[in-house]
Amino acid sequence: MTPSDASTPPTPAGWQQDLLVGLLTTVVLVLLGAPVGLLWAALSPRVDVALRAGGPGLVMPETGDFIGADGLFLVIVLAVGTACGVLAWVLAQRTRPGPGPGVVLGLALGGLLAAYVASRTGAQVGREEFLAAVDDAARRGTIQASIRLRATEALVGWPVGALAAFAGLTSSSRR
Repeated sequence: MTPSDASTPPTPAGWQQDLLVGLLTTVVLVLLGAPVGLLWAALSPRVDVALRAGGPGLVMPETGDFIGADGLFLVIVLAVGTACGVLAWVLAQRTRPGPGPGVVLGLALGGLLAAYVASRTGAQVGREEFLAAVDDAARRGTIQASIRLRATEALVGWPVGALAAFAGLTSSSRR
């Protein structure tokens, strides 16, 4: 980049392209949220719930499964976010003059929304069966229930992974 290039204001077409790239990145990441949520639900631990006359209750309330499920969610979204950041960087290298702020904003907003979608999707797996069992007053015994995300801070794992990978590759490629 020459000094005259640095002072050239962006063209309206450049801003439109950046906006389109940002929106496309956001949409693609949000669409990935549901499959990631299903993966989390499949791998996540379950808790035993006792069905009693007084209502459902955890068999072992002190279980570490809640922490394990939150930790697993964080690991999954960090890994997927990192992969998204690498893929975004690879695709951005094909554009000229290079990636603009649209891809970065798309990774941040899309990653956060995708993690939210993943947490909501994962929490819904098995929910209908659980509610049906709780509503069945004659049913007694123990059933397994899926766990919802309790540590909402883990939602930032996806955008952090994506932005860290993208920024790391961008800075290392400019050296």
